[in-house]
Amino acid sequence: MTEPLYPVTIIRTRYGGVYEGGDWAAFNCDEWDVPGDATAGDPECEAFWREPKAVRVGVGGTPDQALAALLRVVGGAPSPTIRENTPHLAARPVTGVMHVCAAPKPPNK
Repeated sequence: MTEPLYPVTIIRTRYGGVYEGGDWAAFNCDEWDVPGDATAGDPECEAFWREPKAVRVGVGGTPDQALAALLRVVGGAPSPTIRENTPHLAARPVTGVMHVCAAPKPPNK
């Protein structure tokens, strides 16, 4: 059995896909470990997204698509569930950082 994918941080890309390939990126790391060049100025950001990455990342047009792309990169990890980092934003469109946690295991019967 494959281990759950954790931690995951999903962010809106700085350049809306110009360098990144999509509006959202899902990184297989904690928020503080997302490489700075992924959201840096033009030269650094372009170089980061052009070169092979030291951290696993998936990109998509929505947070769900970015997460699905990350799952494809990782290959076979169980699908996580998304929960917003800031509960007060729950009723509004997400524009910041989200953290992902593995879905809870079903109870043994």
